[in-house]
Amino acid sequence: MLRIKQIYELWKRDNLMEQALGNSHAMLERTNRMFTESVKSLRENDGGEIGIDIYEEDQQVNLYEQKVRRKVLKHLAITGTAHVVPGLILTSIVIDIERVGDYTKNITELAMSHPKRLECGPYESEVVRIEEAVRSLFDAIGPVLRAGDQERARSLTEATTWIKKSCDEIVDN
Repeated sequence: MLRIKQIYELWKRDNLMEQALGNSHAMLERTNRMFTESVKSLRENDGGEIGIDIYEEDQQVNLYEQKVRRKVLKHLAITGTAHVVPGLILTSIVIDIERVGDYTKNITELAMSHPKRLECGPYESEVVRIEEAVRSLFDAIGPVLRAGDQERARSLTEATTWIKKSCDEIVDN
């Protein structure tokens, strides 16, 4: 079984996969900016103003996802099945990044329909904790992906499993 570091090195050696990897990093940077601006709009401003065109950013993220998938498929068509696993992993990653972009677009839509700064009442401190954790996660993911650091990736995943649980509990309550 290939380790993440080996997969990353394979991606960097192949021009199509290197381009696809670069596109995935650009997607991550855009979704980070989208998240930052959408949360600022919802949680810090009265009026739902946002400093970027969130719909344009989301379209660009969607285009990057299509480019990555196309490049991965082209790579697999040229090289055969030897590199299916790395291609599937990268495709899975960009699908998740695109989904984050959709979630941030939803945050922006909530900000536009909620004319005042959103305060979360008894959940305020937990929501702030979640926002800070997601910001930290965005800061950490890029370098981990660039380095192909499997242990750090696993550590980030394990360290942030509480976020989903906490969000679910807030929604349920």
